[in-house]
Amino acid sequence: VGHGDAVRDVLILQNPSEGGTRIVSGGYDHTVRVWDVKDGSCLAVMDHGAPIEALVSLVNPTRIVSAGGTHLKVWNPVTGALLHSSTPHSKTITSLCLALHCGPNTK
Repeated sequence: VGHGDAVRDVLILQNPSEGGTRIVSGGYDHTVRVWDVKDGSCLAVMDHGAPIEALVSLVNPTRIVSAGGTHLKVWNPVTGALLHSSTPHSKTITSLCLALHCGPNTK
């Protein structure tokens, strides 16, 4: 069984913890789901607590970020564990972008 409402974003993760390729989906049913590409089974369901608007994978593929409502959440897609939660905005977060290089010495 999949999402109970519309899917808003999808990621493809290559070899998370050597478990192979995974698909991560986020939906308006408030969940982030991790799928096995080979057999289509759902490996993890994480409750974001608000409709998911966007997903992004960090450089380490065992970290993903979900955005929904005013919350950002960092997850381990292998274990389904919530690693960090933040409420940095007063209005709905609608997109995410990952900057691979940033800082005072970035050119």
